[in-house]
Amino acid sequence: MVLRADLPASADWRILATDISTLALQRAQRGNYTPAQAAAVPRRFQATAFATGAGPDGDVLRVVDDLKRRVLFRRLNLGRTPFPIRGDFDVVFCRNVLIYFDPRQRAAAVAEFHRLLRPGGHLIVGPSETLLGVEDRFERRQPAVYRRV
Repeated sequence: MVLRADLPASADWRILATDISTLALQRAQRGNYTPAQAAAVPRRFQATAFATGAGPDGDVLRVVDDLKRRVLFRRLNLGRTPFPIRGDFDVVFCRNVLIYFDPRQRAAAVAEFHRLLRPGGHLIVGPSETLLGVEDRFERRQPAVYRRV
């Protein structure tokens, strides 16, 4: 929603959304939310990001097709490296995952994020996470935000 609103209409962008849970991926791919679930979405996005429909339990807000087309959902286990992904990503968001990894798994995942990010790209982790001990390939920009060097 933010990218669509803030980038020029001609910008070519895509999102790769991953999770280890196929159930979570299926739910996200459907893009259906109750009004209560969507209440946290800023008002400036609500009118353009959702279409209202009827569901078995009442009103459903469905993510519009223009946004759905830009998101590719794939199952990925971040604890298994190397990741079966290629690319020069501008940003990788890995929030609240690394805290569950042992030091070896965390180092391997961070190395993979480095491989996937373009030079100058950013890795965003959870607010309680750090790259302490594995940050030699990244420059800390602010808490939880690292830039690939």
